[in-house]
Amino acid sequence: MTSEVDTSRANIGDVITWQVKGNNSGENKTLEFPEVNINGDSVSIYSQRLIFNNNKKVIGRTIEIAFWDTGRFYTPFYFVNVLDQQGNFIYDLEIEKTPIDIISILESLDDVNARPVKGPVPVAGIIPYRKILLVFLSLLIIFSIILVWKKRIKHTYQKSNQYYRKLPIEIANNRISSLNNKGFAKEFYTELSHITREYIEYSSYIRTLEMTTEEIILNKNLFSINDTIFSEWVDLLTKADLVKYAKHSITSSEMENDKTKAINILNNFFN
Repeated sequence: MTSEVDTSRANIGDVITWQVKGNNSGENKTLEFPEVNINGDSVSIYSQRLIFNNNKKVIGRTIEIAFWDTGRFYTPFYFVNVLDQQGNFIYDLEIEKTPIDIISILESLDDVNARPVKGPVPVAGIIPYRKILLVFLSLLIIFSIILVWKKRIKHTYQKSNQYYRKLPIEIANNRISSLNNKGFAKEFYTELSHITREYIEYSSYIRTLEMTTEEIILNKNLFSINDTIFSEWVDLLTKADLVKYAKHSITSSEMENDKTKAINILNNFFN
């Protein structure tokens, strides 16, 4: 075991590095380096950290300490614990104390006479002209902002008296008519299925947008329509599912026919 300090002579308050090291290479025993706890006015501990070797094994501890009085001091009491392979305590080793001489900073100076008093410090004037100017400029800026705000041109917007709300059937027909049967079949049938479901949900308050095609078939009794229109609608939804999920091939003429069929279904759904 070794106990070393980076200096044997220091001034009051200087940080002294103290290192305690051990070989810790025994096969049957392990060294444990506990933390140092000191309660006193004449010595302080700044930091502590373990020391590791190249194999990441603990071989010691570094402690940074400082003393706050003059005279000869010694490093604090420190014991290193020896453990067996299972980590059980066997015995402890007391570390040899190292003397340190603490001197006043005046003793290290060539001239120990009192230092000259610091020169006079300039003080602020009685009248704070700068603050008065800043306050005046701030008030001027605030007044200018208020003046510009009051002179702004106020625009008066008149609401139109005409109010026209399209019916669900008109919205659905316009959306179907705007579908492009020259584009991708998946996007076409996805939009076509959504338009029919949305129209029926808004018209009958049945949540068809949240229902699958199978759920619509099982709940046929909820729809007050004739069997022919309902069958045509279900066939259209089934075909849309095949195109969306099974990549069923569709021609442009089929898409145009299904667009006409969807308009017919919606116009006759509640007739």
